[in-house]
Amino acid sequence: MRSRRVGWALFSCLLCHCSLGPSASEKAEAGLITRAIDVLRDAPNPQKGALLDGLKSASCAVPELCELQRLCVDGYGQHVAALSETERAKGLLATGGDPAEVGRALDYARAELAEAAPKIARCADAEGSARRKYKP
Repeated sequence: MRSRRVGWALFSCLLCHCSLGPSASEKAEAGLITRAIDVLRDAPNPQKGALLDGLKSASCAVPELCELQRLCVDGYGQHVAALSETERAKGLLATGGDPAEVGRALDYARAELAEAAPKIARCADAEGSARRKYKP
């Protein structure tokens, strides 16, 4: 009878241990990815391209965190593309480029920014969820 109780107690401990939440490595991964997102979001526009590359290259093993990374790379990638197109339009203006081409570049940038905005909002929501779930 005693050995049965001990066995049940060990089994219960194992079950409890398995449901304690994210592991230290998962928390560390979440910290790296959410920090990369924060830095990208808060950076001045000219620095966002390089910081986006940093987010893309962050190691990812936890599916939920990989999805967060993918979602944010998608939204901020579109945002960075729009910024690049805006810079191209400025360059065209500075060199006397074709006004129609400048207009097309700005229209493209405007459309990309409009498409990126809800993606970035979903990124922020998912990041908040990850921070809550994987808090240290």
